[in-house]
Amino acid sequence: MASSDNTDLIPLKILRVLPPDPNGTSDGASGYTVLLELSRNVTEFERSEAPSVRPGLRVYRSTLELTGVTLEAVQDQTSQLSAAVTRIEEAGRKESALADARREGRRREELARANETERLAKLAAEITFD
Repeated sequence: MASSDNTDLIPLKILRVLPPDPNGTSDGASGYTVLLELSRNVTEFERSEAPSVRPGLRVYRSTLELTGVTLEAVQDQTSQLSAAVTRIEEAGRKESALADARREGRRREELARANETERLAKLAAEITFD
């Protein structure tokens, strides 16, 4: 099922780092909560796949959240983070395709049941007793 907001047409990519507020986003000694702006809103499937691709990632609409990191760490991991976003997109696309296949399977089952119900009703109507 194609999405109505064209998310399948826009590649999911990291656009930029939103600078953390050192006064309000500190995770203690371990770092900050760093937000990365994405190229589009994620799909429900991409959102659900994010933690399995990279533990600790959370996604909100078009924002990726990293907790307990420093900007220096983000700078050192740009390739890995970009690759993780690509894997999230791929995993989300696969999950979406599986969901579409399940929906299609249910639709076919419902159609087969409706056809069988109609066939049985016609057959029952044709049966006469002497």
